[in-house]
Amino acid sequence: MKVLGRAVDLTYTHARGENRTVVDGAVAFDARNRMAVSHALGTKEWKVGYTYAHGALRRTVAETSYDFKGNAWYFAVTRRLEGGDAVKATYGTSSQALGLEWARNSPITGTFKVSASINVAEKNIVPKLTAESTWNYEV
Repeated sequence: MKVLGRAVDLTYTHARGENRTVVDGAVAFDARNRMAVSHALGTKEWKVGYTYAHGALRRTVAETSYDFKGNAWYFAVTRRLEGGDAVKATYGTSSQALGLEWARNSPITGTFKVSASINVAEKNIVPKLTAESTWNYEV
């Protein structure tokens, strides 16, 4: 489907067990700019998001989205490094969670992710630290 000369990706999902239907739409204005919309039919659940990829290699990506039902913003900035690592900073206004994440996907050492987050609304700011790792073994 095309709107104003741009291809629009539409996805229709119906979950029978939940009796819920969601329609997602996305359009890429160019290689760097993309917008997405999501709506759960019959509800007030609407989300709209915008993604911008910066630089010649588009290694820095800024994302923002707004949830109309929750009246909440979400922001993220990701930087992909030359060795395949990625560093991501996030903030969500509804949870007031500020996060930082470092991820690596290596065919030799496997995949791992280290993340830290804090709730900026709390007076006693103690970070929540998480480490995840995945190994692939052939049997």
